Amino acid sequence: HWMVKSKEFKSLHALFDEIHQTIENAGDIIAERMIQLGTPTEGTVQSIAKNTSFEPYDEKLTKGMDHVKAILERIVKLANDTRNNIVSLEGLHDPGTSDILTQISLDLDKIEWMLEAHLS
Repeated sequence: HWMVKSKEFKSLHALFDEIHQTIENAGDIIAERMIQLGTPTEGTVQSIAKNTSFEPYDEKLTKGMDHVKAILERIVKLANDTRNNIVSLEGLHDPGTSDILTQISLDLDKIEWMLEAHLS
């Protein structure tokens, strides 16, 4: 978010910080839940990069709204993946994990709404 060059730099910088914090918190909560359930976690940059389903972020972007669009695309994908994971948990009788993912889904919906507002 330091690469943004636009009149909206300050507001976008704050928005991107808020999004980063939300995503970081979600990752932490998911990792803690996995450990609680006895599932090994791999949280290194290398393992995440190797296993991601996301396309690489365009590091040449500088315009604020181009960043907003790029982040929005990723948030929409993450929100859809999260909802699909909630559905896949239905038969496992794990309401704790379902509740965690439901809250994360709500947080992602809010981020999506905020990003879309910037594009209006």
